[in-house]
Amino acid sequence: MPSFPSIDASGGSDTGRIRSVNEDQFLIGQLDKSLLVVGTSLPGGTKHRLIGAPEGQVFCVADGLGGHAAGEQASSTAVDTIAHYLLHTMPCFFRARCREQKELQNELHAAVNRAQGAVQQQAAEHARMRGMGTTLTLAFLQWPRLHLVHVGDSRCYLLRDELRQVTRDHTILQQWLDEGLLRAGEQADPALGHALWNAITDSGDEVFADISLHELQPGDTLLLCTDGLIRHVEDDAIADILRTSANAALAVQALIDAANDGGGSDNITVVVLRIPRDLGGAGPSDLRLAQDPPDATRLVEGEGGA
Repeated sequence: MPSFPSIDASGGSDTGRIRSVNEDQFLIGQLDKSLLVVGTSLPGGTKHRLIGAPEGQVFCVADGLGGHAAGEQASSTAVDTIAHYLLHTMPCFFRARCREQKELQNELHAAVNRAQGAVQQQAAEHARMRGMGTTLTLAFLQWPRLHLVHVGDSRCYLLRDELRQVTRDHTILQQWLDEGLLRAGEQADPALGHALWNAITDSGDEVFADISLHELQPGDTLLLCTDGLIRHVEDDAIADILRTSANAALAVQALIDAANDGGGSDNITVVVLRIPRDLGGAGPSDLRLAQDPPDATRLVEGEGGA
């Protein structure tokens, strides 16, 4: 069977040293179409699953707001709703890979709206959940295109020649900086750096989703994280850990440890994915997660037989 390059991806979440409840969530996944063969006259027998070429990989972090059960419920509801939408509802998934990038972005925006609706429903049904909300930073990869969907102040970083933040914090402080109401380096109330003007909440306000398209390259490393990491680990230290760690799992643990060593004042969640340097001419459907099922189950487009 042919061998395919794989994405080294790992994630982890830690309560931190101060909080008693972890309100963060993360998700790493790959969208595949499959066919469970329960009866056939073809060679290979029955009760095996044929899996098509990957439709894309999804990576997500969410940081719950509202305290204890409410925040935990908001983040888990949002991530679970996004996963179900991508798998069961997103139209282009059922037509193979999305050909039009605008179409895919519209559907990712619809997924965020669906998550907002699910959070609103939870709050309406349970009084103790009222006022809850969550951030959401989602990376949907169809190699080499990366679609970023971002709400709140969790972050996505790209490490290439240097570490670069590719999301914009939806905080009051960042908004003032963007609008020129505050100059870089000028003193401001530290609380503004954590005060969100945009999140997935139970309010009736429409959620704003920053959606952007990026072209990845072989050797790129991507980091998604909640602000529990950023509060205690500077960008230079993050870059150093990403560069020197032998694999994604070790990088995840080193980042969590660094945040805890720095104080651990909040929940810490990180997802790291590393694109291999040598792709060997891999096409959009060839790049897969390292945890991909055995290639013997793959039914590649254009091939016949089971």
